[in-house]
Amino acid sequence: WLSTYKFPLNVVLRFTTKDFSEATLKRAYELTESGYFGPLNFIEIGKPETLSALDMAASLRRKEVLMSVFDEKTEYSRSVKLFNTDIWGGAGLDKLINLSKANISVFVAFLIRTSGNEYRFKLIEIDRTDNNPVQRMYEILEGIISKYLDQWYFLHEKIPFTK
Repeated sequence: WLSTYKFPLNVVLRFTTKDFSEATLKRAYELTESGYFGPLNFIEIGKPETLSALDMAASLRRKEVLMSVFDEKTEYSRSVKLFNTDIWGGAGLDKLINLSKANISVFVAFLIRTSGNEYRFKLIEIDRTDNNPVQRMYEILEGIISKYLDQWYFLHEKIPFTK
């Protein structure tokens, strides 16, 4: 959706295989070359010989869109609460938000199914000066899950009500 507005997108993820990585990069190139989408860049966490944290910070300095999950455990994660359960989250986003010298806006984004094959894109802004923006992201996630529980096919294995 954002890419259709020609915003340069930097998507942070971890590909499961080299083939999947290459196929996705090829598709991103094709979409960009079509002229219907803005530039798509993938920042691959855990890929040998890459500096994903620096690439993420650089995209913020360039004032580009950085899309990253906040529920993947990395060495930069911190303890957060979700449904009164301690889990690891953030994947270092709090460090990027706090260290960024750019005037950035921080959002959590969700696709909410409204009917059969129709979805609504929901953006919720987070105050970047919040003392704990990662915990705030999880509070918003908890509210979305509670409101649209039938749309969540899986949750973190440590959340008791999912067992």
